Amino acid sequence: MPQEISSVLFRTSVRALTSHRCSRCRRTPLVGELVHELESGQHVCTLCVGRVPANQGGPVRSERIHASERRLLVGPRAA
Repeated sequence: MPQEISSVLFRTSVRALTSHRCSRCRRTPLVGELVHELESGQHVCTLCVGRVPANQGGPVRSERIHASERRLLVGPRAA
């Protein structure tokens, strides 16, 4: 059983790392870095967004890379 869980966790983490690769340089952005989606549907990192040809369109939206697949809960501090 522990081996099954570890293999599932490993596959999930590898899939999460490779899901936001840059279409131009194939680099995996670091945690906290922005990934930009172009009008053509490609995802490019912050380093490559300035070198995108005009025919591929400009950035439509940007997404920040998080440390885990779930967002962290930030709640009010107890007084």
